[in-house]
Amino acid sequence: MKSSLPAPTDKDLRRFQIIKEEIGCLIHHGTPADAHHCLDPATGNRISHQATVPLCADVCHWLRHNRKVRFQLKFGDDEALLIHTNKLVDKFEDSITGGPAQIETEQARGRGPLI
Repeated sequence: MKSSLPAPTDKDLRRFQIIKEEIGCLIHHGTPADAHHCLDPATGNRISHQATVPLCADVCHWLRHNRKVRFQLKFGDDEALLIHTNKLVDKFEDSITGGPAQIETEQARGRGPLI
């Protein structure tokens, strides 16, 4: 798809890497994924490079574009998928940096914060 968005920034490229290599397809857990750009419902245009979700190219990306209503009824619309993806990206980032998600996990295990 041709994009009117500017070239991806380093932050955008990092997000693409995380969702493609670390998270994988939201529907087929662990399956390699492509970065699907969420679309503005009013215009049909891509929102931004940060508004991307991981969907496998073989099935989900095709279904999302060619059987949109059916896909949304079963798996959720772009907004719901984006919210879920953002949580997963934040959790992954926190696990690397020792951020809030990592600290909460360690506290739940009785280990206290990683300081």
